[in-house]
Parts: sequence; structure tokens; C-alpha cells
Amino acid sequence: MAIQVKKDIISSGFIPKAEKSMWTPTKNLTFLGTNIDTDKGVFTIPDNRIDKIMSTISDIDLCLTKNGKSICKEGSFLGVDAFTVDWRGINGLFVPPVSLIPRALMYMRQCKAVGTLILPYWPSASYWPMLCPFGDGFISEVTNFIDLPTYKNAYIAELLSESRAVSTTKGYYHSFLRWKNWATLNGIENGDILPTKAFHVAIYLASLTQSSNTVSPVVQAFYSLKWIHSLIGSSCSPTDSSLVINVLEGAKRSLATPTNKKEPISVELLHKMYDAMFSFGNLYNQRIICACFTAFAGFLRVSELLNIRRSDIVVLECYMSILIQHSKTDVYRDGNSVLIARTHSNKCPVKNMELYLLWAEI
Repeated sequence: MAIQVKKDIISSGFIPKAEKSMWTPTKNLTFLGTNIDTDKGVFTIPDNRIDKIMSTISDIDLCLTKNGKSICKEGSFLGVDAFTVDWRGINGLFVPPVSLIPRALMYMRQCKAVGTLILPYWPSASYWPMLCPFGDGFISEVTNFIDLPTYKNAYIAELLSESRAVSTTKGYYHSFLRWKNWATLNGIENGDILPTKAFHVAIYLASLTQSSNTVSPVVQAFYSLKWIHSLIGSSCSPTDSSLVINVLEGAKRSLATPTNKKEPISVELLHKMYDAMFSFGNLYNQRIICACFTAFAGFLRVSELLNIRRSDIVVLECYMSILIQHSKTDVYRDGNSVLIARTHSNKCPVKNMELYLLWAEI
């Protein structure tokens, strides 16, 4: 049975991954990170996953070290109450509950401990006078402090990163890093890297023009800097400068190449392809024919065609409906249905889709 399934998958045009396939009967295997033993009827977690979990716990647990020995080790705590341990001579990370912050502050002072204390910025809290008794500055024991961003600020940054497609954001980010490295190597001060000056951007684009064979890196550098300056709310972006715009236009003309327009696919070409490839019962060729006819009749992009699932296809008497769940022009992912009419000929997209689904038994 397993060998027949393997043959059917390969004949359908798919290539099974060897390391993720099991073609011989077995009573014990690992599936989705779980050991399944059908003989004993038990599910267990693999040892490597347990080791990984324990290693992660060890990394994030608050471990107070003294004389080279950990207070917590291998996931089991040797010291239950941290206030029973001498904190003197250690450099620890302390994250006490709000109710224990005053006690933690007094114990740190008692032990003359050194470490990082994480607590809420809460001037009306009972512990705040212990840190800021006069309201205008911290006590001398506080050598430095960092105001961590709130969740709302982090969420704003997340929304800003999603203002463009993931691939676009990633391309802009790496393009900005290239600009930053170039600016650093050429002695531009950090204060002029962001926001930057129009003259520096013009020189950078000219440098890219000299080292590139196509205009694509120059255009991406221009729009990445434009996007970065819009994120920081800069009222004067260097990309709005006529100097930078003219340098970009000059780069486009300098690196322009003759356009070789591709001939569109015609009905005659599809008919020739069908006559050459159609063979009754040949599932592999029928899959190619069906994909070409469906994409041509439904005006589908390659990304839309490749993401079609069997559940998205509904074949009716007069037409076929295909649900396109994700599209380049569907930015809000509402989804849309494409209707393809039945022509009642051998080269009808609906008829060929029916043949493919019938032969593939899906």
C-alpha cells in the first residue's frame, strides 16, 4: 500500500521528501515533535525536545551565582527564598513582584549588592521615595537607568513595519544598512546618517550608478531612504530634493537597457501545446495543460495559480468557480472568485479541469 501511495504521489508530479517520509510499516515513529508508540498506545516527548526546553528554562531563569555555583540548576531550585541568600559580591538580574520591590531594595542595600533591577516607572508607588526621595533625581546608588518602551510603543513600531509588504520592508531595511555602511566608510558623521543630507544621498546614488549594471539598486536605495525618513516623521526628506531626483533620473538613463518585450501567449499557442501534450490518462501532462488553460482563461498570476487548492475549485454545469484567497491587488485579503465559462470543446478549461480531478481522484 505504501509503495503504491509513493508511486501515485510521484506520478502526480510531486516529489516526496525522503527524510520526512516513512514507506515501511512501523509501530513507533516521531510525528510533529511527538513520539507515537502504537504498540503500547502511548505518546511521549522526545528527549531532545525535553533537553531544549530545560536549556531554555536555564537561560531565562533568574540564577544567582555565588563562588561559581548556581542557586538554580537543571530546572530545580536549590534556594527557594532568594532573601535567604547573601547577594554580596554578585551581579544579578532582579525582577521582583511589585509588592516585594521595597524589600528587594532594602536587601540590596543591606548586602551591598550590584545588579540590574527591573521595575515599573511608578512615581506614586510606595517604593518610589526609596529611589527618588526628592522627586528630581535618583539616589547615588543608582548609577544608570533605561526607560524601556511600553507595549503600545512597540506595537506602533510593529504597525509601521507592516505598512509595506514583508518582502518590501526587508528589501528597504537591507538597502538602508548598505547606505549606513557606505556612509560610515566614507567618514559621514552618525548625526548625518539619519536624517541625512541631500548632497550625501546624491553622492551615494552616483556611487551606486558607477558600480551597478542595472538601475535596480539605485532605485531601491532611493525609495528605501524615502521610506525610512517617512517612518521617523522627517518633514524634509532628502529624496524630495531636486538634486537627488535629477541624479536618480540620470542614473535611469545611464543604466537603461533596450526593452525586449515578450510575446503574449495566444490561443493558437495553447492549442498547439494541447495537441502536443494531451494523452488520455497521462496525469502529469494533464496537470500542465490544466494549469495553462486555467491561468489563461482566468487572467491569473503565477502566485495566484500556485496557491489554488482543491477546496477552492467548484465545477458547475455552465462554469467553474475558483476562489483566489490571496492576491497582489487584494491588500486586505478579502478574497475573490474567478468564474470561467464552459465552452463544451476539447480545449475547454472546465472540461480539462474535470479530467485532471477525475484522473487524480481528488
